[in-house]
Amino acid sequence: MTAEQNEQFRMLVQRLLDSTRAGRIEWEPGLNENTFVASLNHGIVEVRRIVGFPDELCDDDSPVEYFELTILTSNARVAERFSSEHMLSGKDTLQTPSDTLADLYRVARGQAMKSDTLINEIIGELA
Repeated sequence: MTAEQNEQFRMLVQRLLDSTRAGRIEWEPGLNENTFVASLNHGIVEVRRIVGFPDELCDDDSPVEYFELTILTSNARVAERFSSEHMLSGKDTLQTPSDTLADLYRVARGQAMKSDTLINEIIGELA
């Protein structure tokens, strides 16, 4: 990924995160439990969490977690795919793009699963 593509991607992820937190984007569960999808005017955005094992050249056998953002056309064709394991970090940011993508996944998941509402209902039930 070039520095220009990285910056464009960083901006996209940050705006998706900000818009989600502001309630301007609605996420829904995707095809599996680790995928969440949002339909926008100009396309579809999918964020997912992937847990896998490092390649054979790595001494560490611990599973690794990474996140992937897929941009789809309105016809559901893949236009672009970004993965947290392939990102460069910005020089003047406190968070790397991969941290922001992980945050986006967590916020999208919480919204799609309506976690806040569920937790409040359980707290009310136990009061």
